Amino acid sequence: MHRTAALILLLAAATAGSARAQDAPPAPTLLGRVDSGRYTSPDGGFRFPLPAGSTASASLTDREAGAREFVVTFSDIYCRQVVIVETRGELDAGALGGWVAARVVASMDPQRVVGLERRRDSTDLGPTEWLEWTSPGLGPCEEVAVSNRRAGARVRPDAEAAMAVFFRPGRIFRVLYLAGRGAQGAVSNGVRRLPAGAVLRELLEGFEAGD
Repeated sequence: MHRTAALILLLAAATAGSARAQDAPPAPTLLGRVDSGRYTSPDGGFRFPLPAGSTASASLTDREAGAREFVVTFSDIYCRQVVIVETRGELDAGALGGWVAARVVASMDPQRVVGLERRRDSTDLGPTEWLEWTSPGLGPCEEVAVSNRRAGARVRPDAEAAMAVFFRPGRIFRVLYLAGRGAQGAVSNGVRRLPAGAVLRELLEGFEAGD
């Protein structure tokens, strides 16, 4: 998918459906499965833990996106969203940076991606390209404005976003985490409002991809 960062966020919203996460059984439309708070893709190619604090009211959907991509989207009432895009294809460490530059960075809309930071990192998943930014007015939830002349209107908070890009034989992964900055009621039910990069790193610690 050649999408701007804004469209990646919209993709997350567009794929939100009726499937429930955490301890609730997967809805019939879910292609993968959820067991003990972990999602597994249909072919078993990857697994990841649902974010801490998830409840049965969370939404989890997955779908094929064309012939070569598979998309999983998680969202919940705490203004958090996780989008995983699995692309079928080969890549190596030397080509990773160029792939990210061409497929991710080059398509970003500078009006919607602010303060982009990019670096090469090392995780248990191997060489990883790491990106962090904010997107004004693109938080994954709507709130009631309480100040200024828009008081009472439904508005979206700014989004804090972090993305990790890495690969396995035959598969390239983009894992995106975003959260509404300063979202109302976000700190409850044990949900910690850590920086997006810190939350994504925690999620990746539990991410498993087949070799």
